[in-house]
Amino acid sequence: SISFSEDAIIKSEVAYTRLVQALPDELSDTHPDVIVQFKKFMDDDFNTPRAIALLFDLASKSDSKSASSLFEIGNILGLFASGKAQFLVEQQSLKAANSGLSDATVYELLTAREQARKNRDYQTADQIRDDLMAHGIVLEDSSGSTSWHRK
Repeated sequence: SISFSEDAIIKSEVAYTRLVQALPDELSDTHPDVIVQFKKFMDDDFNTPRAIALLFDLASKSDSKSASSLFEIGNILGLFASGKAQFLVEQQSLKAANSGLSDATVYELLTAREQARKNRDYQTADQIRDDLMAHGIVLEDSSGSTSWHRK
């Protein structure tokens, strides 16, 4: 039986996003030994747990051969049909739709928060930050600027 839970779905999305973010922007050579290893896993009664573990091992490395190998193996398994850029755009669009806040609204709130901070109205600035967090918007303040992403 397959167990279903919202937590499992969230963990799956996080794991898949990690794989997609590790994909190369441009393909290069692959690790031939890794591709051979993957094929051995598939020949061994379609051993997908080991194949998936291999994907995450490749994602944890930062070289172009590992990223290209990840892409090739993932494509064989049908994991990356939409491509890296398209997936990330679609993911952000879905998160925006689910949060109830458009990007324009987030930017307006960030402007209001920045103005409150300039006026030393930290209570208002903190309230805006908390409201954004409640809608799944994560703020990252750095020297002189604030970036954000959807959780």
